[in-house]
Amino acid sequence: MGHDPPGRLTKLLHPKEGRHTRPPEYVIPVGRSVIVPANASLPNIILSPPAMLRMRRVLAEERFDVVHVHEPLAPGPTLTSVVVPAVTDCHGQPNETCGSRTLSPTRCRAPDSTASTAQASAADLANARLSAQANMAINYFSMRISEQRMRVYQASVAAYTRSVEIVQNQLDAGIVSRVDLAQAQTQLEQTRAQLVAENITRATFEHAVAILAGKAPSELSVEPGPVPPEIPTVAPGIPSTLLDARNVSTI
Repeated sequence: MGHDPPGRLTKLLHPKEGRHTRPPEYVIPVGRSVIVPANASLPNIILSPPAMLRMRRVLAEERFDVVHVHEPLAPGPTLTSVVVPAVTDCHGQPNETCGSRTLSPTRCRAPDSTASTAQASAADLANARLSAQANMAINYFSMRISEQRMRVYQASVAAYTRSVEIVQNQLDAGIVSRVDLAQAQTQLEQTRAQLVAENITRATFEHAVAILAGKAPSELSVEPGPVPPEIPTVAPGIPSTLLDARNVSTI
């Protein structure tokens, strides 16, 4: 603190109690401390939970470049709350346990770690967006393909209905037996069942499209339409190229 330039940059987190006068402006009161005799020393340690919360808030608001921590192994928000390079002094612990005036190497890498975390979060967001877009495309094209199958089943139902009528006429004329009529009717009912199932499948894809678009299924109705004449294709080498580029960017 004695080597600060004019205007004083250093601030001191100090117990709030025990003063007869108002502390200087550079002192930030955080709470009452207690003396805990240890290692032939009388360190002051803050054990009050409210004081610990105030210390966390101060560290987050001030955003210090370097923090000098006394008793880093004591209970409370000491090194666990510091995300910048920290110098430590240990009065209550033996030197071989704590070490005097040590620089935390993990805290020195905190800015890089923060940047890496931000990049990873952005990559996760881009991956989630791409996944949602891919799911939208898959469900949309599946819905259109389901509509094509429905048209086939509808045409088949019309054809089998006419076939049943023909077999019925043949049965009335004594040309075929009732077995032939039963077979024609069974084929017709099976195709009708397939048409009903395909309608359900198409509705499922339509609901998925609505949800991916951020709407309730009841709020979005997609009219039947043809399959797009040209479906985008991906060159064989593009996925591996993009994957290699992503791997390089994250090293």
